[in-house]
Amino acid sequence: MLASNHPTAFLEPCILACFLDRPLYYLVRGDLFLKPLSNFLLRDLHMLPMFRTKDRGYAFIKHNFETFDACFDGLRENQTMMIMAEGHTKMVKRLNPLKKGTARLAFGALEKYPDLEEVYVVPVGVNYTYGDRFRSEVMINFDDPILIQDYWPAYQANSNAATADFTEELRKRLETLIISIPDEADEELTESFLVMKRSTRRNGPFPVFSRDVNPLKEEMAVADRVAALTPEEKVQVTAAVQAYEGELKKHGIQDFTVARNKPNSWLTTLFLALFAIPALAGYAFNYPPMKLGKEVARRRVRFIEFYSSVMLAGGLSAWLVYYIIWWIIALLIGYQPLYIALLCLPFLGWGALYYVEYLQRWKDNNRWQNLPKETMLRITNFRQTADEWIKGAK
Repeated sequence: MLASNHPTAFLEPCILACFLDRPLYYLVRGDLFLKPLSNFLLRDLHMLPMFRTKDRGYAFIKHNFETFDACFDGLRENQTMMIMAEGHTKMVKRLNPLKKGTARLAFGALEKYPDLEEVYVVPVGVNYTYGDRFRSEVMINFDDPILIQDYWPAYQANSNAATADFTEELRKRLETLIISIPDEADEELTESFLVMKRSTRRNGPFPVFSRDVNPLKEEMAVADRVAALTPEEKVQVTAAVQAYEGELKKHGIQDFTVARNKPNSWLTTLFLALFAIPALAGYAFNYPPMKLGKEVARRRVRFIEFYSSVMLAGGLSAWLVYYIIWWIIALLIGYQPLYIALLCLPFLGWGALYYVEYLQRWKDNNRWQNLPKETMLRITNFRQTADEWIKGAK
């Protein structure tokens, strides 16, 4: 069993399902399964319904026993289950109180199948740089498994106490796997520092990952550093950060540009010139369905935790329909060059995402390099002053 925190609606299991070398089964809120078509599709994607009282009342709670039995049977057959240990989604950089569902499934499997050798519960920490933004980074951290057999004798003697002990151990493990900002009042200041830390490990649109750089540990250290500041220090550093960010906003530049502080190379300018038309074609072709996904998310989503999930699912679903329609048109026309174009345009659209980011960096850098030297020096000094506070976060 993979026991994870839950900062977004359903991206965590989707990401893990893509990268694991085995099928992944996971629990999903039960009211999504009420229509026959959605019930068929979701179950075919290895999703299992879990009904909550606040969603459909007590009438549907009895259906959870079928899901529990399916999970117990799956664990016996050596399948991998995923459960969101917090029981609900909230996009914050801290762990919410854990529910007892993880323990209930793990102990329940041993109750139903006493000959089951072991149930391994693997704590999984999921961390997003910007969980509500398209194409932001995700950092996933796994801990060693918790062995349920270690708790089994205590469970047989006192099930409530053993459940509490297991849940507390899981909570402690998960706390070490995520970027944690304990005080909600520190979120804005911590995020400002995280932006600066990320700027030092990026090269254009691409994050830099190497054996010498562990971005998750860096960001966890930044959060710990801010949490350790005294109230007086927080007032001082907040003033410094706000002054720096005010200068950035005033001149329309990004922190990455100041951190990089290098003129645009002729190679970058040449690249942008040569690929302008292909990037424009790819962007224009792929824009309508992805824009539709964004509009659906903007109009229908009330909570930020669901925004990126709905935007991605809506955009990709619309894109598949859109692409199929174009192929039908091409086949009806019978114009072979259109076939080649349709094969190329999705890849050009993918490349256009990077092109747009490079272009934005190029424009920001031009604005930065054209500022008066005194202004550049003032902004750089503001950043250095703020950056001194996170020098210990390595």
